[in-house]
Amino acid sequence: MTNQLAEQASPQNSVSASQGRHVRRLRTLVIVGMSAIVLSLLMMLNQLEWARVFPEGWTVDAGGYVTRFLGVVTGLSIGPWSIVEISRAIASVLSFPEQILSGLLAEGFRFSAFGSDPVRIPAIPWFSVTLVFLIASLRFGGPRLALLVGVCLVYFLFTGLWESALRTLVTVMVAIPIGCGVGLLLGILAYRHPTAEAILEPIYDTMQTLPIFSYLVLIVVFFGFGPVAGLVALVVYAMPPMARVTTFALRRTPRSIIELAEITGCTPRQRCWNVQVPAARATLLTGLNQVIMLTFSTVIICAIIGGEGLGAEVLKGLKSMRLGGALVAGVAITLMAIAIDRACRVWVMRRPEQIHGRGGMPTLALCLGILLLGVAVAWLFPQAAQFPSALEFQPGKFLNQQLRIFNLAYQSELSTFRDGMISWLLRPARELFASFGWLASILGMAGIALAVGGRKLAVMVVILLGVVALFGLWPKAMLSLYLVMVSTLTAIVLGIPLGIVAGRNRKAHAVLEVFADTLQTLPAFVYLIPVVVLFEVGDFAAFVAIVLFGLAPVSRYIAASLQQVGGEYKEVARMNGCTPLQEFFHVQLPLAFPQMLLGINQTIMLSFGMLIVVALVGAQGLEAETLSAIGRVQPGQGLIAGLGIAALAISVDRTVRAAVNKLTPGEKRVSGKKA
Repeated sequence: MTNQLAEQASPQNSVSASQGRHVRRLRTLVIVGMSAIVLSLLMMLNQLEWARVFPEGWTVDAGGYVTRFLGVVTGLSIGPWSIVEISRAIASVLSFPEQILSGLLAEGFRFSAFGSDPVRIPAIPWFSVTLVFLIASLRFGGPRLALLVGVCLVYFLFTGLWESALRTLVTVMVAIPIGCGVGLLLGILAYRHPTAEAILEPIYDTMQTLPIFSYLVLIVVFFGFGPVAGLVALVVYAMPPMARVTTFALRRTPRSIIELAEITGCTPRQRCWNVQVPAARATLLTGLNQVIMLTFSTVIICAIIGGEGLGAEVLKGLKSMRLGGALVAGVAITLMAIAIDRACRVWVMRRPEQIHGRGGMPTLALCLGILLLGVAVAWLFPQAAQFPSALEFQPGKFLNQQLRIFNLAYQSELSTFRDGMISWLLRPARELFASFGWLASILGMAGIALAVGGRKLAVMVVILLGVVALFGLWPKAMLSLYLVMVSTLTAIVLGIPLGIVAGRNRKAHAVLEVFADTLQTLPAFVYLIPVVVLFEVGDFAAFVAIVLFGLAPVSRYIAASLQQVGGEYKEVARMNGCTPLQEFFHVQLPLAFPQMLLGINQTIMLSFGMLIVVALVGAQGLEAETLSAIGRVQPGQGLIAGLGIAALAISVDRTVRAAVNKLTPGEKRVSGKKA
């Protein structure tokens, strides 16, 4: 009976399969035909002058309006004080802990009383700081953390970067707690009040996609130039990830813990601070890590508006083309970032016995004694407070010499490679993007958004890109978009083989992890140093820097996507007689493809963030506008150009996310919100 049913069902199944193939072919032909018609119409539309070049009479000088508006705002008064006076008062409050720490670690204190000669108390000398850091890291973090901290301190001392490192440490010691505290409070507010979350989410999106140079222009207007302005920029730029992660972590608190807190009579405030926040501290570490890394990635940019420390050393080296010194300072920033991240992780995750144990007070007393003894020695013997200059070496000079030798030896080959890439890749791509008329481009991108995400996404893309054209930013926006897309595609082409090898081989994956961790912890400015040495400034230098920056995340995402394909799928493929290549191409790759797309999308967003950095080496798009606005102190132009970059980034981000969701099962779809 079963055989008869199978024989009867077999012809029906073959007929239905044949009909399904015909339907799919017909659908494909219709899609291809409609695409050809739409493309032809867009090409015809692109021939019209007004549709190709946005008419000047239609443009709106939004930058001028914003500049004048900010001028009016800064002239307003609240009671007897103006807005600028209030902002400068806030700056003085923020500068107080920075001045205290700077006096303790770097500058010392000077007191004068009743007209007498000023008395100077020296700063804590290098040997006391070194001993205290080593003892504290050994006490709370163990030998591994102590070894890492020791390596950092030795590097700072022997490379002559001790004072600059202390100034950077002072800044981040103030910025990180403020950023984490404000982010934690805003995250709790968004968790407890959905209306507040609805208001804060678009603000976070804008803050995380708006280039930091746009922040700097506004900060200069309200806070002036100097270290405090850099501190404000660090806090503003690094705070949103902490707020997002806090809301996410509180929502993932197990219901049983919340019910236990309610049963024991906790008030909502007690339940939040005494139960949910401690229970979520492992997740909150992600936000803390993001704050630390974003803070250190911004210290170099903040040096543009008067920030001090290692960031100023890197910027000074880039401007004077002393690239070896800039590289040494960049490595110092990376080491400090890693050490502080590990120390904060240990501090947050410490056990109760480490908090209330008996060893805490003796350790604190020992550290205080060492600090006081060091100050006394420095007061009595000022020369002892200085690290012996004879022990310092200058790796920057050696690196500069080696870079010059390498450049002279391979100058012709490097020039040939650069000129070939410009002629065969960059120039044709730039001309292609420049040839796209504003109207045809907007309609084409809206059509893609409509196909993958529906009407709402298409309308959003039209509005965002239409505003870019309306504000007269379209030509420079296309330069920025061309540089990001060409660089990202190149990084993808180079990263796919690396990711595939690492995804299928554990040893290769371990090597890739070390490679990616190294590249992703380096400050973005460090990528400019070898690029400028080898290829000089210009579009090609910017292209290479973005490719290097995007290579690590794209290869890591692809490897992780392949590794997350369940073993049961591979087993089924092997049971059906698939060869390793068939298993990869027909099982592993299709299942990992949606997550690969998401990784590519993240790489594109990181490349948009890198635009601001490559503005220093000759990039000529909207990023150049934001940089020049700082020098001209034109906050409106800088802010509008930054919003133009944000509009491009958000349009690409939402479109790619919609495409990923279209290819992904419903329960695994990607939310538009970033954790």
